[in-house]
Amino acid sequence: MQECWAFKRLLKAHHDNIQIVTDRYPQAELAGCCDGPGLSAGYTNNPVIAWLVDVEKRLYQKMADVHPTVVIFLDVDLQTAISRKPDHNMNLLATKIEKTRLLRFGGAPMVKIDACQSYDNVKKQAFSVIEKYTNEKVS
Repeated sequence: MQECWAFKRLLKAHHDNIQIVTDRYPQAELAGCCDGPGLSAGYTNNPVIAWLVDVEKRLYQKMADVHPTVVIFLDVDLQTAISRKPDHNMNLLATKIEKTRLLRFGGAPMVKIDACQSYDNVKKQAFSVIEKYTNEKVS
């Protein structure tokens, strides 16, 4: 539910012409990972849990129906991800990378950046995308 309130605050700011840059965006394409519905990743016969799954699914779909101006997709290979997050499970990282590459965010404009590059190069490219879509200089 916390995500819902935060999303509503973001929508209000957007309607007030405030530019918003976030490191995550809700998606309803893949359950169980990548900032999507978590309850629907499994199956249950429990009617209460099934109802909660349905509520969560509808909530994420409603949020995902609001397309961002642009998705800056930071694409990274497994070796780079492991070097940056050595405390993470390698198999889970591999799965997350594979699944994240499948996301299309409902057809929202997406610019892919090779995140295996240096931080400075990635930052420069990301700022360039933001400037292109907002017509404002960022630094």
